[in-house]
Amino acid sequence: MSVLHLHDVTKTYDQVLVLRDLFFRLGEGDRVGLVARNGTGKTTMLRLILGREEPTRGEVQVEEGVRLGYVSQFSELDGERTLDELLDALFVEVHAIEAELRQLEAALRQEPDSTVMES
Repeated sequence: MSVLHLHDVTKTYDQVLVLRDLFFRLGEGDRVGLVARNGTGKTTMLRLILGREEPTRGEVQVEEGVRLGYVSQFSELDGERTLDELLDALFVEVHAIEAELRQLEAALRQEPDSTVMES
């Protein structure tokens, strides 16, 4: 199942062609690295995927409920936090749910209390 799909995407800026006839599909659990020379359209492709820009032609589809995260190469890091700390801060809610699940898992592993079972 595709969580992200670019279909026949073309992007121009003031008649300058940046992306032409791009087809791209990303499935659940897939991992991708974009590697190319500067000026070949990597950032433009990411902007289209994030919905920050619209394609000149074609269609960008992101499955409903999919959350996208992006850290710009020109980040505003102030030197106070590491990149890992910055990313961890983005997932505070997820980390809290994970911690609660670990607590529930530990509770389920314990022997049942007979007084609790009888009430």
